[in-house]
Amino acid sequence: MERKYGKVEKVYFLDNITDSSEVEEYIADYICNGQKKKQEIEKWGKEVLNIDLGKIRFAVYPMKENKAKEEVIVLKTSEEVKYKENKNKRFKSNLCFVIFYSSINRFNFIFEELVDDIMGNTDIYVNL
Repeated sequence: MERKYGKVEKVYFLDNITDSSEVEEYIADYICNGQKKKQEIEKWGKEVLNIDLGKIRFAVYPMKENKAKEEVIVLKTSEEVKYKENKNKRFKSNLCFVIFYSSINRFNFIFEELVDDIMGNTDIYVNL
């Protein structure tokens, strides 16, 4: 999947994951190679963005990395994952994006491009 800001480098298909804490553990252990500390992982759950575009729902984990190259990684779970949402509501999705960025302006740019790409290719992302 090509994008203006680069490529989705990796797509991970995850089985037997039903909770956002399991997604966060996977990100820490396999995507970040175990280099994240427990307090950083706990903070992610508070920063996750829950996006509902009607036909498609997904979560976004913003990951600030000064040394890492900017990239987007897709996580697709076999079951819908429960994410926390404001006012104690639940948000469920089987699609998640991890955006590595170097500054908040870069995150905003990458995020906007990602949403535009998803809206233009909804069928691809729904059937991923």
